[in-house]
Amino acid sequence: MSVPKKLYIESTTRCNLACDKCIKQMPGNRISNEDLPLPLFEKLLPELGEVDTLILNGIGEPLLHPHLVEMVAKARAVMKRDGVIGFQSNGVLMSTTMAEKLVEAGLSSVCFSLDGLQGEGEGNSVSSPSSLSVARALGNLRPFIRQKEVQTGLEIVVSQDNVEALPDLIQWGADQGVNYILVSHLFAYDKEMTNKSLFSPITQEVLTLFVKYQELARQQGIDLVRGLHAHVKFNRAAPDKQALELLAQMRKQAQAKDIYLHWADLLEYDAEQMDHTSALFATAQQVALDRGIALELPPLQAEHNRSCLFIEDQAAFIGTRGEVMPCHFLWHSYSCMGGNEVIDVQQRDFGNLHDRSLTAIWEGDEYKRFREEARRAEYSRCWSCPQSPCADIVNNNNLLTANDCHGSIVPCGHCRWSIGGLRCL
Repeated sequence: MSVPKKLYIESTTRCNLACDKCIKQMPGNRISNEDLPLPLFEKLLPELGEVDTLILNGIGEPLLHPHLVEMVAKARAVMKRDGVIGFQSNGVLMSTTMAEKLVEAGLSSVCFSLDGLQGEGEGNSVSSPSSLSVARALGNLRPFIRQKEVQTGLEIVVSQDNVEALPDLIQWGADQGVNYILVSHLFAYDKEMTNKSLFSPITQEVLTLFVKYQELARQQGIDLVRGLHAHVKFNRAAPDKQALELLAQMRKQAQAKDIYLHWADLLEYDAEQMDHTSALFATAQQVALDRGIALELPPLQAEHNRSCLFIEDQAAFIGTRGEVMPCHFLWHSYSCMGGNEVIDVQQRDFGNLHDRSLTAIWEGDEYKRFREEARRAEYSRCWSCPQSPCADIVNNNNLLTANDCHGSIVPCGHCRWSIGGLRCL
């Protein structure tokens, strides 16, 4: 029998801030404010000895949980000597007393959310994490982590609002003494957030093919972009037809290479913005290298070979009511953007700790089939598909009620984690 090697436990869904990028601030949010009961956490202790990494947060602020220190201490008592116990926080409640208790209890790592320096960017309202709060939290931790092997880090959600400040944020983190920085793209819940995202669902293979046919079109005096716009026309002029014929050749070559073409994404692709962002990422990476910080940057374009880090890490997710889920994408019920349309995502659980042990749920046939199918990554390429999101998904308002176009039982084709756009602790 086996258990997950990485376990995300949502200690609480409550939060002391109201960040505008958080799913809890989105219309139609169905996430209630709850704490994970300590007795439910204690049911996991016999199995935590086989867990390599324990993350004690989800949507909420873990420092609000009245038994967080006790959870850390109980986990440390049963986990492997090199087992990692950590969580992500906005830092507001990280007092000197709390810092000392957590470090003494056996905390391994704490990652603070920060999207901009104080006074910079639209995300630094009084309801969002500020550099002042994070600096104070790191300062309160510093005296206690010197004798302990405790790592501190930052998680930055990068967008058009704050990308110019990214190198400065890395420099600031180094000045504060953090060990690592995770950078992620926006998880878009509405069209406005989609427009601010720096991540393109277009793979490099698609872009290379498109650039090739753009050059062919230029040599023939054809406007290929005009041809893309002509897809929505009924009365097409002769130049449109020429461009459409060239696009048909491109589509045929794409099909031969198992490449999907999403015409609308090609129209929206901003090469100048992509080059500028790439340069900023390179500068940020150099700052991290110079200052000795481990910096994890996300790709700017979708990866052709899809994979799920949660599956590869053998991770599982536990909600405040004891539900066991496979990933961040299916941890809660909410609405988000699927291409250019809003889709509903329903929480997908495989059992509850009130009824069965984590081992029994993890080893259950249904959960094992799900993990194996997700690992094979044979599901539809929904982010690249010109038909996405499928009409049945939009009309049914449930991503889990139907198999995808390939007959897959997993909804991973709609997940931005699978194409590299999102990163987590």
